[in-house]
Amino acid sequence: MDAREAAEFDRLLEELRAATALVQCHAWWEQCRGAGIKGAEMVAARQALRHAKGAVPGSRPFEQGDVHPAA
Repeated sequence: MDAREAAEFDRLLEELRAATALVQCHAWWEQCRGAGIKGAEMVAARQALRHAKGAVPGSRPFEQGDVHPAA
């Protein structure tokens, strides 16, 4: 990996971290906890969001082909 690729990797990793924090710390999850949703139910709710219509561009859920292996 050359310096340009390493810099791009670092940039993308930071973007991923920021997006992860945004999702995990969203006020919606506090509302779920307040409603008594926790543990496995919370995990199921988060997973359901991945498959919700409009969750990703093109209004379709993630599919196997959406992720490309790094190696």
